[in-house]
Amino acid sequence: MSQFVADTLPFQYFFASFLPALPQKGKRLVQMIGDRLPIDVHDMRNLIDIHAFVVAQVVLGVAAFLAHAQQQQGADWDFELASAKGFGEAHGKLLGEKMGGKGSYAVFVGSLTVPLHNAWADAAIAYIKANYPDMKLVGDRYGVAEDLDKSRSTALDLMSANQDLKGFLAFGSQGPIGAGRAVEERRKDGKVFVIGPFSPGQGAKLIKSGALTGGFMWNPKQAGEVFVTLADRLSKGETPKAGDDIPGLGKINPEGNTIVVDQLLKIDKESIDKLVGMGL
Repeated sequence: MSQFVADTLPFQYFFASFLPALPQKGKRLVQMIGDRLPIDVHDMRNLIDIHAFVVAQVVLGVAAFLAHAQQQQGADWDFELASAKGFGEAHGKLLGEKMGGKGSYAVFVGSLTVPLHNAWADAAIAYIKANYPDMKLVGDRYGVAEDLDKSRSTALDLMSANQDLKGFLAFGSQGPIGAGRAVEERRKDGKVFVIGPFSPGQGAKLIKSGALTGGFMWNPKQAGEVFVTLADRLSKGETPKAGDDIPGLGKINPEGNTIVVDQLLKIDKESIDKLVGMGL
């Protein structure tokens, strides 16, 4: 098995949390994972953020199932628990609500060349422009959200330079945490709002203090279940088609080899303990 795949956090969720509960047929399918991956995993690592988007790769014969890796060469099927548009808009809507539709905000992404981060940012910014015309974007976007220290320092600089700054929209594993720490340092909890996807375990303290406002995520354990379900169906010669009700996805409407749904988990003060308890 590729060490790259085995080291990804969601892949560990798949084995540590879901595999023990699998029926025997599921365990048999998982045992077929090996070195026969019909994709270049190192190339995929360059295309997308592995901590957020690579859930696992289940290989059955020559079939590869991927999660959150649209248009990845060699993939037979890809499923998305959150569409880029829906995910971005959900965060944009939440920021607009928290800011009361007024004031300046800044956008962080992992880098300016991470396609999915920027697609989320595009969707969020477009939603805010259409629904909260009195909100102003500071600059364009800052490619710092995979570095905690850079996210923190950039947030501190932006707050110093923009007195009306009331929000941060951060797409990247460390962006919300870094911006939240900056808000905490400036004692602007409840005055400057930090929105974005992050690990509940890492952000729990900041959420409870109010320095980190919240965001949305998908459940990697749920993704593991979907992998096994789809692999089992394919092994029986069943091809996913429009109208199928897939456990973990609901009714699907595939576009080519891609299945997209919007099943988001909200991260906030009310949900944080439950999410941490789930090991997320």
